[in-house]
Amino acid sequence: MNKDPVNDYVDARTAFVKIDEELDKLAGLFFDCHQNLHHSRRKFIFGNTKAGTPAGVALGENAKRINADAWKTPEEINEIIGEWHRARNTLKKLWEALPKEKQEGVNSPPKGVDSFYDY
Repeated sequence: MNKDPVNDYVDARTAFVKIDEELDKLAGLFFDCHQNLHHSRRKFIFGNTKAGTPAGVALGENAKRINADAWKTPEEINEIIGEWHRARNTLKKLWEALPKEKQEGVNSPPKGVDSFYDY
């Protein structure tokens, strides 16, 4: 941490936004998987796996693919979620410690910082 509370806050906000975006991408991957399994299972495959998908599906022009290499393990997902909580707590603490006149000069915390239930 710097001796400048504004820079500390800005750095913490940047870190929070980055991890929040990573979780958004992960949620998008889960959503795509859900949508494909629910609505297009006849055409759906995970790419980059050794599992035996019928060639007609795997090579099909209309195949719905998700890159298996982008899929995280439960441990990796939990680590990302833990990082999100740590970044959120740091950001919230630094925002609350920032004097009001300093708060007016920077972007406020993004959605999701004030409450666990904002989404």
